[in-house]
Amino acid sequence: MFGHLARLMCVIDGSPRPAVSHRTPLALFMAVVSAAAFALGPMAIPVAASSGFDTHQGIDKCGDQAHKKVQDLWNGSPFYNYGVYLGGAEGSFLGCTSTVAFVAFVRTVGFGMMPIWDDLQAPCTGNSKRMSSNATTAKNQGIAAAHSAQTAMSTFGFSTLDDVWLDMEIFDETNSSCKAAVHAYIDGWDSVLNGNLDAGVYVSHGNADSLRLLAHVPDAVWIANWSVAVNSVWGFADVPNSHWINDQRIHQYRGSKTYNLPFGCSGAGCTDGSIVVDVDCADAYIDQGTLTGENDSSEGAESNSPTAEPTCNAPAQ
Repeated sequence: MFGHLARLMCVIDGSPRPAVSHRTPLALFMAVVSAAAFALGPMAIPVAASSGFDTHQGIDKCGDQAHKKVQDLWNGSPFYNYGVYLGGAEGSFLGCTSTVAFVAFVRTVGFGMMPIWDDLQAPCTGNSKRMSSNATTAKNQGIAAAHSAQTAMSTFGFSTLDDVWLDMEIFDETNSSCKAAVHAYIDGWDSVLNGNLDAGVYVSHGNADSLRLLAHVPDAVWIANWSVAVNSVWGFADVPNSHWINDQRIHQYRGSKTYNLPFGCSGAGCTDGSIVVDVDCADAYIDQGTLTGENDSSEGAESNSPTAEPTCNAPAQ
């Protein structure tokens, strides 16, 4: 997000993503089901999915991409998950919103997905679409954003168990009136989505921890910090390890990473161009593309996450 670049999430064992033909029988079955849904037409809605705990790598990218690039990333890379922008005022203004047909294709390929809602930004930023500086109005705008995101989630085939991530770009934490407006907006967002434990927020590390003071705290945070704790969701000086410990974190630790396609190629062999992404590490619940019925409440008793899951167990990308 930071400039709406793609993001990546960490893989469990560091090995490349296996080719489609080497997927597990369940994954292959779901691909066939999804393919059948996609074959209904360009506006076919993908199979509804549920969230499951995930620590794999993945990518997201603003807007629809060439199908060959998406297939390349599935076949030859460590990436299991794909972030898709479902809408929101800022995302629509930037042309980031994906189509239902593209989401159906991504699911057909086999990826899990992280749905993103890129809406009004802080009033003290230079973003084109900004929330009101009045906290009461901003809270109502956050509530409206959450309801719009819920509608979009249904339209795109996601379930009520899936986390949806509000993209909140960096803002001046020392600007008290701006901070109050943003907090009111996020509190409104959380107040609608907390019931299903799927209120996710992407936020800069310097803006993250103060969200703990809200009446409605985000269920999960996507922390942007490109300089510390590489390949881990832990160890931030400004976001204590005691906060958001139950599989509730993603860490964006590197931005603007270019990969040549097919993945891993160089020189004349790169027949499919390149893609620019951001790099992340996850310990979170993500759409799994299967009807597992699992959601964020499944590991509510987890403790000592920094000890039990110190890293994503993969080489830094």
